[in-house]
Amino acid sequence: MKFFIPPLALCLSLAPASVALFGQDADAEIVVKIGGKGYTAEQLDRIRNTLPEQFRRNVMHMGNKAFVDTYANLLALSNASEQSGLLEQEPYKSQFAFLRLNFLAQSHLSRINAALSITNEEKKKYYEDHAGDYSESNVSAIHIEYDPLPELAERAGRAPVSEQDAGDKAEKLLSAIRAGADFAALAKEHSDDKLSAEEGGEIGWLSRDGQLPAALKEAVFALQEGEVSQAVKDGGKFYIFKVNEIRMKPYEEALSDILRKLEGSKIQAKLEEIRATMPVEFIDADYAAATPAAQ
Repeated sequence: MKFFIPPLALCLSLAPASVALFGQDADAEIVVKIGGKGYTAEQLDRIRNTLPEQFRRNVMHMGNKAFVDTYANLLALSNASEQSGLLEQEPYKSQFAFLRLNFLAQSHLSRINAALSITNEEKKKYYEDHAGDYSESNVSAIHIEYDPLPELAERAGRAPVSEQDAGDKAEKLLSAIRAGADFAALAKEHSDDKLSAEEGGEIGWLSRDGQLPAALKEAVFALQEGEVSQAVKDGGKFYIFKVNEIRMKPYEEALSDILRKLEGSKIQAKLEEIRATMPVEFIDADYAAATPAAQ
């Protein structure tokens, strides 16, 4: 489970630290005083530039006055909180401890991400070792439509096509193909997808990581070059597929996916290594199995 840090709480937690962190250069010109303390332009820029990324994006385009006013508000609220002893009271004490814990954990995760290094050799090896994941098939298809809601067809002024009739037609076409009929010619004559029908049913290159529905993807990528699928039903149609050619997706086109998977694998391995330093042993099995009631 990934936790997120509420923006205001995080800024409040950082504000006092920011004051202590950025010492004042004795020779620098003070441009503003906040609560009687002088700040140089360099100090304020460093405060702004070292905020966590999600907050830095919010303040980078603020005018200086708006930024200083916002920072002063945070300082005032933070000081009031400290003076009232809020961090020694529950639930604030526990909440602040968790925010610190979460902030440190996510900061370390950011460092792991930043330190990732993936060589060209690693990328090319992954591409070669997972050739099946990056295969593409040039596919032709015959679409036979039916009307799941016959009343819509009737309103459009045409006779509805039943699922049974569409299925029977698909099976007859399939039998003809098996007997040697030309797939492209049948597609031109019978396919209900007029755009691909004009091209003899050709719909182009499909990849395993594409948006094809699962049932259709399974049917297509089970085929070798030249093979024809069974009639596959999905979304109000029956499909008959033919694979014309199989090739590897070009390395350059697969590269973004390769990088994502290699990065994910390396981060996961590092997280597991770190997680192993904090073993968990449940003494009470009933406690482990229970889910607390919502408060």
